[in-house]
Amino acid sequence: MDNEGIMSSSDFGLGAIGKASLGGLPDIEYQATVLNGAGYASPALTGKKAVAGRLNTNVYEDPIGGKVILGGYLNLEGINTSFDWAGTNKQGGVELAYKHELGAANFEYITGSKSNKKILGTSTGVVFNFGSALGFFPNLGIFARLDNYNPNTASANNNIVKTFYGLTYDYGKNLRFAVDQQTTQTGSGALTSIFYLQSSIAF
Repeated sequence: MDNEGIMSSSDFGLGAIGKASLGGLPDIEYQATVLNGAGYASPALTGKKAVAGRLNTNVYEDPIGGKVILGGYLNLEGINTSFDWAGTNKQGGVELAYKHELGAANFEYITGSKSNKKILGTSTGVVFNFGSALGFFPNLGIFARLDNYNPNTASANNNIVKTFYGLTYDYGKNLRFAVDQQTTQTGSGALTSIFYLQSSIAF
C-alpha cells in the first residue's frame, strides 16, 4: 500500500497496540493510530489528520493443522476537528491468511478512495518451507506473490500488475538472505523485470 501511494508507512502521531480477550472467544489483536496524515517528511499545514484501525484474530487454530487468521482495517484521511467528512479519503480492506510450519498463504483485498479517485486492489502470496516439508535444505524457502492494483477505476488501461517470486535462506536466527525476481506492468504497457539480492539483519 505504501508503494502504490495509498498510505504512508511512516508518520508522526499517536498509536495503541494490544490484545483483547473475550470470554470463550479467540483473542483479538488491535492497532489504532491518529497521525499527521501527510507522512513524517511533510509538515502538518492543516488541522486534518489520518485515523486508522486494524483488528485480526485466529478463527481456527490447531497444533497439527495450523491456523487461519482473519483481519480487517480502515483508514480515514483528512479528518478535521469538526469531523467534516467532505473530501475525506477512505480505505478499507480485509485479509485472510493460513499459517503452518510448512509455510503460509494469504489473500488481501482493498477498496476505497485516494486523491478523490476510486481505488481497488488485491494481493495473493504463498510461502513454502523446504526444511519442514522435505527434511533437507532446512533453512531454504520459496515464495511468490501477485499484486493487482487499480489507482483509478474510472480510467481504463491503468491497472498495475506486479509479481514477486524467489528463494529465501535463513543463515541463523538473525540473518536472512533472498534472491527474487520482481515484474511490473501497467495496463498494456511494457513489462519491466528486476532481479534482487537482499539481506536482513536483526540485532
